[in-house]
Amino acid sequence: MSSVHCASILATLRDWLGFPAAVMLPSRRVAAAPALAQVATLSAPRTDIPQLPTPTAARISTPANAPPNDLFNTVAGGVVP
Repeated sequence: MSSVHCASILATLRDWLGFPAAVMLPSRRVAAAPALAQVATLSAPRTDIPQLPTPTAARISTPANAPPNDLFNTVAGGVVP
């Protein structure tokens, strides 16, 4: 697993905005997380970003009056009558 994870976002905000560690979610995970400043080292934006092709997969459209499928029934879990 990478040493940079979701707690790194909170650690970066804490450092960038100058929050005391006790105020910014005082957890051991956030305290130990590396900030993202180490990956933002360029002095200017990149100009060599490649052009990506447009995805060709077709969207599957479902009619609005279609009955609920198994996924919907599982997620809804009886919330929707």
